Amino acid sequence: MPQKSKRKRGYRIAVLSLCLLGVILSGLIIYTYGPQIMVWIKTRFPSLQPDQTAEVVCYQLIIDVVGSGVTHPSSGSYTYDEGTDVTVDAVPDSGWKLDHWELDGSNVGSASSQMVTMNANHTIIAVFDRAIEELVNYALSLINIDRTTHGLSNVSLSPIESAQEHAEDMLEHNYFSHWDTNGYKPYMRYTLAGGKGAVTENIAWQYSSGSLDVKEAIKNLEWSMVYDDAESNWGHRDNILDPFHNRISIGIAYDNHNVYYVQDFEDNYIEWSTFMNIDDGEVTLSGSFGIRQLSIESINIFYDPLPTNLTSDQLNSFYSGGYSQGTFVGMALPPNYESVEGITITAQTWIQTDNNFQIRFDLSQAFNVYGRGVYTLYLQSDSDSYHYLTSYSFWYK
Repeated sequence: MPQKSKRKRGYRIAVLSLCLLGVILSGLIIYTYGPQIMVWIKTRFPSLQPDQTAEVVCYQLIIDVVGSGVTHPSSGSYTYDEGTDVTVDAVPDSGWKLDHWELDGSNVGSASSQMVTMNANHTIIAVFDRAIEELVNYALSLINIDRTTHGLSNVSLSPIESAQEHAEDMLEHNYFSHWDTNGYKPYMRYTLAGGKGAVTENIAWQYSSGSLDVKEAIKNLEWSMVYDDAESNWGHRDNILDPFHNRISIGIAYDNHNVYYVQDFEDNYIEWSTFMNIDDGEVTLSGSFGIRQLSIESINIFYDPLPTNLTSDQLNSFYSGGYSQGTFVGMALPPNYESVEGITITAQTWIQTDNNFQIRFDLSQAFNVYGRGVYTLYLQSDSDSYHYLTSYSFWYK
């Protein structure tokens, strides 16, 4: 409950907190300038009689922001009479948007203005977030322009957030690497984000000691990856212009001096009935290829040691280059086939009819050889280019 204070000068006026400090001062002025102030008192308290007490109930409103933007009134603490309706406006900074309002800890929507009725003490917070969607769509348009220019079909935007998560991690921890602070590689992040296809990653970064135009930086980075990529043996360009890709997860994170840009290209062709059900080492998967004429030739198995956390210094020095698929373990194959290297795991079930498939095999043989770690399963298609259809990572602990 707010505290009450009283001041007696012919009329006694009780106020809560300090919100009506002006009323107290007016009470003091009555002693000298009674007639003028009396009019104000009578207007404010029409039923007040001499030597009676008027109580003015007031409440505190705290206004705050999260992210980059301002409010009107600005952040701070204000006090209002009971029943006052206070309108608070939110104005995001450039490159930001109002995500939502929080009133006393509850989400109350994302309208640009919010009205608070002062019937109690309240705290209202304007939560701003980066306006990534516009930038992502811009980046997608540039990628598809480059693909169209080279006679390729467009890629569509993926719902998988692996790229955005990685871009934000690089910005937050000040590093540039395909690995992240958890020690994860791109295909591990993609799996954890819910990806069910195969992924290959491009990353790019632009720094400026002055201010940055984010759109211009994205345009420059895209151009460099396609037309000035000899230093990377044209790997970024080949990824952007791979005709088998059909989706992309895009990540963009930036501040006043840095822009991090991540492209996770996906080959996502399977309509799954059973997706990588792994029970005590036994793997079951089934699905179809829809209208695409594909089939599975083999399941290639790769191994990575269990990841450990990495510092920014480690990521910027020892993990700054390209990434591999890990150590080749061997293949899961239909009966009567054998892997040219590594171990051969003969599938208990390997059925392919038309565009449908059903496969079951046991990873225990691989576990016995390599032990604890991350095993990534690549379904290899029998298309002319031998593309992968999955890059699914499984943690065996």
